[in-house]
Amino acid sequence: MTQNPLAYHLAEAIFNLIYSANGTIYKRLNLCTFIHKCCSAMLRDVEDAKEELKRVEEKLKLLRKSYEPIMDLSNHVFEKKIAFEIYLDQVIEDLLVLINDYELVNPRIMQEVYAARWGES
Repeated sequence: MTQNPLAYHLAEAIFNLIYSANGTIYKRLNLCTFIHKCCSAMLRDVEDAKEELKRVEEKLKLLRKSYEPIMDLSNHVFEKKIAFEIYLDQVIEDLLVLINDYELVNPRIMQEVYAARWGES
């Protein structure tokens, strides 16, 4: 599965998500959506993955509907932000399990992406 041309883009998105740990919720939500779309494209012919992908898609839709820009701008909505973050964490875990279970990226691709990032410094 890791011969797919989207594997490099998926690995890049994973690194972007890692390095965005302190970034805005909106940015991380968009990265999760992109990761999900890459996984969906790579696994479109894999029947076993369709239910998992659909479940993650529904979670992402719920997050999109409940996102409010104020969560990235104000500490006054702390409880709402924490609840959103906890659910986003579950989505991230679901995506990582899919990536791992279906071997969508391999260590070589991750090393290539990491080396390219290192060269940007």
